Parts: sequence; structure tokens; C-alpha cells
Amino acid sequence: MHFLAFAALLGCSGEGMETADRATGPLDGGWPAELAADPAAFGTLVSSGRDGWIALHRGELHAAHAELEGAARARTARELSLAYADLDRLADTAWPRTFALWQERSGLEAGSALPLVAALEALDRGDGQAARGWLEQAGEAQDPEVQALVAALKASEAGGLEPSGLEAGPSTCVDLQLRVRGSGAVETLGDCGTAPLVVESTAAGGERRLYDPLVFRTLSEAWAVRAGEEAPQGELATLIFSEHWTAADQAAALAGEVPPTLVALGLDRPPPSADEVEWARERVRDLDRALDEWEASAHDAAGEDGKALLEDLDLVGVFRSRLLTSWAREALAADRPHQALAYAQLALDASSSRSVGPLNAPSLFVVLADANLRTGRTREALDSLQPLEPSWPTVHGLDETIGDLVILEGLTRLGDSKEN
Repeated sequence: MHFLAFAALLGCSGEGMETADRATGPLDGGWPAELAADPAAFGTLVSSGRDGWIALHRGELHAAHAELEGAARARTARELSLAYADLDRLADTAWPRTFALWQERSGLEAGSALPLVAALEALDRGDGQAARGWLEQAGEAQDPEVQALVAALKASEAGGLEPSGLEAGPSTCVDLQLRVRGSGAVETLGDCGTAPLVVESTAAGGERRLYDPLVFRTLSEAWAVRAGEEAPQGELATLIFSEHWTAADQAAALAGEVPPTLVALGLDRPPPSADEVEWARERVRDLDRALDEWEASAHDAAGEDGKALLEDLDLVGVFRSRLLTSWAREALAADRPHQALAYAQLALDASSSRSVGPLNAPSLFVVLADANLRTGRTREALDSLQPLEPSWPTVHGLDETIGDLVILEGLTRLGDSKEN
């Protein structure tokens, strides 16, 4: 939505929705209903931190967090934590697949630091067996600073990631990230996570940049700490432009339970045993029927200001997209990538599918990439991440990794590339 249109809505007179003789239903009482019925409440809410609310509506989470305060600020911190957790889950698929295929198809160059990066990723994922195998290969690295970190990881009594105390090379960023995870001090990361962890020369005379596999978990945990420090749940500021129709839905989701609104709509039915795409599509059709019916009724009953909020901010569309994104996330967690792909594709705003916006939150592109990767669409996964590159600099390393995977998958065992 255009900035001036959003600004105009701040002057809502309060003319809302007629309530007499209206039938009640499971979608009455949610945040879209509240805003349509009482536009003045929206004006009051967003009159402070207007730029932040505009950014939040557009899906620009970092900018929104910088401008908002209180409950709204905490809400953006939680959304950032969730988005980075989505990226971490995607990385947990992309990194090991790339490392394994790199070793299988083209072989690892002697003395490379790539086994160290692979070991760090495996340790962070909790795969100690894979980490030990990579650390054995990493001991042959030519860079003495890489060798020092490998030795420290091998000597770790915890058998996992812990600060090495070394003050040079990749150890500096590794130790910093481990400290940031428990502190929430995301601003102290500096270039760690965006700049390459190691830059090395190749045998062909080129340069290889190896990126830090720890950054997404670091940022997810740090933003979660920040969210916990900032504000409570349940306020209107934590609900609008979200996938939670009501405060009760939000509380249920945070408790790992099914939101009551979905129960009331009959959308809580368990999925079939197989990863059936048509089941997911039918679920979305049922949701759309309920939302279309509610929106038509709400629009008819609303005053001019209420209609403006419903239409110009596309309140129902925003809720739908956020909800389908959360369904895609749940499907990925349940190892149902084809259903996840269906949800994500149906959530995507076809009119602006190449940019973050009101209907295309950052996490939507991440779950779309994850679902594409898990269903064998590696190039599509790479394309799905492109809209995040301009404003999410940490994505660049993951983008490069999936790009390497595209190339590796295009190699035959004789070394010939099938890529153009």
C-alpha cells in the first residue's frame, strides 16, 4: 500500500461497523473485525511510530523494529526470531547436502577450510558423528588460524560448540556468535554472519569464500531473547497484520495448541498419513470460503472508514498470507514438503511475487525456498530467496551455498556440467 494512503487512514473519524441484526460467527471478534468496527482504534494505535507501522505492514521487519516501541517492538522481535529460525531450518537442509555432494562430485581441494565449515554446521545441528568426520579432514587445512580452531573443536570436552578463546581468524566470529545467542545483543555481531568466515585461494588461482553456517541460529536465539525482554502478548499491537485472528489464537499457538478460531472453522482436522497436496489445497479452499463470506459481510456493515481499512490495507489478505505461511512452516516441521509447497505457493501474491510486501512477508519466501529444496526444485529454491537479498544481508552466504548446490547437481560424474 502507498505511504500516503496509509497516512490518510490515520485520520479515521471512527465511523465503523453497524452491529445491529448482524449474525455472529467464528470470525467475529478478531483483529480485522475490531479495526473495521472501530477505525479510530487503529488511528490511535499507529499515531505513534507511524513509519514503523508502515514498515511492519510491508513486511520490513528490521525497519519496523527500529521504529516501534513497547508491545509492537516486541512483536517484531518475535517475528524476526521466527524468520531467522526458518532460515536456519533451510540452511540445515542446504549446507549438508551441498557439502556431501561437493565431496562426491568434484572432491574437496587439499588444504581447504571447507571441512571446518562443514564441521561447524554439523556441530550446530547436533550431528556429532558427521562433525567428527569433517574435523578429521579439516586438520589438513593450510591456514594456521583454521587449524587452531579445528584443534580447539577437537579438544572440546562438551563435544560440541563452545568458545575457543582464540582471538584471530574464524574463531573470533564463532566465539562472538556463541556469546550473542544468550544476550540478545544482535547489534554487536558486526560483519560476522555477513562477511565470509574464511577466504582462501584455490588451486586454479581464484578465490573461494566460505560463509558462516552459525548465523541464522544465532540471530533466531538472540531475537528471541530480545523479544522476551521487551513486552507482553495479547495486545492489539501484537495481533494486527499477523496470522493470529484473536488473542486466544495467539496464546494457543504459543502454547503449541490449535488456535480456537481454526477449531471453530473446522480447519483443525489432522492431515492424512501421506504428504497429499490435494488435502492441503482443499484446506485452503475451506479457509478462503470462510474468509470471503466474513469479508463480504463485514464490508457491507462497515462505515466508510471501516471499508477503507478493509480494502486499502487488505486486512483479510494479510491475515490469510500469514496463516498460510505458518501452515507451510508446520508442514515442513512434520516432513510434509509437498503440502508446504502448496501452502506457500497459494500464499504468494502473484502481482508482486518478486518482492517483500504486505502479502509476501520474509518468512514466506524462506518456507517457499525450503519446500522447493526438499521437493527437488533446487533452482526454484535459489530463485525464492532472491527477494530477501537487498535487505537481509545474512542470506547472501546461504544463497551462495544453494547456488553451489545447483551447479553440483548439474555435474555428471565425469565432471561435465549440465548447466549453461
